[in-house]
Amino acid sequence: MQQYVDLVNRVLREGEPRADRTGVGTLAVFGGRIEFDLRERFPLVTVKETRWKTAFLEMLWFLRGEDNTSWLNEHGCKLWDAWRIPGSNALGPIYGVQWRQWTGYDMEECGQVRILIHGLKNNPHGRRHIVSAWNVGELSNMALPPCHWAH
Repeated sequence: MQQYVDLVNRVLREGEPRADRTGVGTLAVFGGRIEFDLRERFPLVTVKETRWKTAFLEMLWFLRGEDNTSWLNEHGCKLWDAWRIPGSNALGPIYGVQWRQWTGYDMEECGQVRILIHGLKNNPHGRRHIVSAWNVGELSNMALPPCHWAH
């Protein structure tokens, strides 16, 4: 957690003001990063209270490849409701859809999670085990573009 706190302090000291989509504004530094050894712990990076049930439900929802809030709502989670397309529970092809049903330029679907699991089982020391939700061709169809680009 100290790496995170140090980076936040660096941003507060050295950060350059930037406009953003919310109108609130942000501070940014170039090249800021933090690293974690996954053998030691899960890298939950926050100084806020973590609602574990909500975080767990959201991750399961992503892994299901969902594109709407119905399943989350059935389990008492309203986290994504604010981003729904008006008049529906739909969110468009957000994280889970990209993880499970990425549509490429050739309109072929790619199950990134399936490929990841296969790779981890068959080449556990490989350096290309990655899943991305940042599908440029579908960003305009998403209720909210991904906040992070890869896992």
